[in-house]
Amino acid sequence: MSAQTKDFPGLHAATRILRHARAVAFLALWAAWRCLAAEPDPLFALWSKLPAECRERIGLGGKPDEKGWVGYNRIHHRWDTAANQRSAMFYLMNAAVRGDAKTAEDGWRAVEAAFAQLQPDGSFNSHYDDGRPARREDCFSDNAFWLSHFCQAALVLRASPLSDQFRERIQKLRPQLRRAADFLMEGRSHLKRADAGAVNRLFIDAVAYGLSGVLLDDETLKTTGKQAADFGLERQREDGVFLEHNGADSSYQAVSIQFLQTFALYFPDKRYDEALSRAARWMLGRILPSGQVDVTGNTRTGLGQERLYGRPKGVNYNHVFMGLGLYGLRAGDAIAVEAAERAFKFYVESRRARSAGKGK
Repeated sequence: MSAQTKDFPGLHAATRILRHARAVAFLALWAAWRCLAAEPDPLFALWSKLPAECRERIGLGGKPDEKGWVGYNRIHHRWDTAANQRSAMFYLMNAAVRGDAKTAEDGWRAVEAAFAQLQPDGSFNSHYDDGRPARREDCFSDNAFWLSHFCQAALVLRASPLSDQFRERIQKLRPQLRRAADFLMEGRSHLKRADAGAVNRLFIDAVAYGLSGVLLDDETLKTTGKQAADFGLERQREDGVFLEHNGADSSYQAVSIQFLQTFALYFPDKRYDEALSRAARWMLGRILPSGQVDVTGNTRTGLGQERLYGRPKGVNYNHVFMGLGLYGLRAGDAIAVEAAERAFKFYVESRRARSAGKGK
């Protein structure tokens, strides 16, 4: 006891109380920080609920080649777009949820390969299907597709058991992400006009803006994401259809559901939940008892209307499963989850049957 507190016992007691209060406050702050640190990312939490077999199937096509290229970049042995790398992000997210460090390292090569193509203006050296360099205004969509997927993977990685392995790498990519997001922002007026007829793209844009904003702590990006999502809501019919070329499309409806609900995980809004409920109800009506997705009346897929790299666009069953499955898990809708699993089973069995037929 110091001379001062010895002469004033009350002061000594007050000092002890103050020290105790400080210790209690510190412990409370530390506990709060620990709770925040341990709080799961909403997308990580949702992906963790998916059946392991389904996650594996979704990520199956995302394994990069020796150059780190994926999709049509890998198939054509040339760099076409960053968007073609996006399937690797599901491969990476699946590894993150499993805590599979080796597979995650493999998937991360696709991230490095994409950002290696980043240009000084923030675009990704995009090309058209025939290999011609894309015009500037057509590069904005490439950024949107890539960033919407990369940002999901980065957020899931940060919340996963592999966070220590990847957190610093994600942090080091901030300058490149900033450049790419700034380029995306330059194209926001163009994308609003160009994507108005394909609502799924508006929600992809929203995720690209919004989740870039989450990673960069940028309120302008977040606000722009909300504006894109809100514009998409304006393009929903009363029956729940998100318009694609002024009509309904059962494949792209699933994409819209998937990306709007991903956006809603980070930017909750009752309007998004109501729109998703209507959209899912319509989509459920297109899942046949067999699990096949009905394409009758589709405006874009399943009937030879559009082609990608010369091939007719069909139903993307991965998006059907992720759209309805993740929606059902998030909303507690068992019917949607069952329909998603039925569609997934149909898809897997159909592929097996085709493979068996080719082997004969």
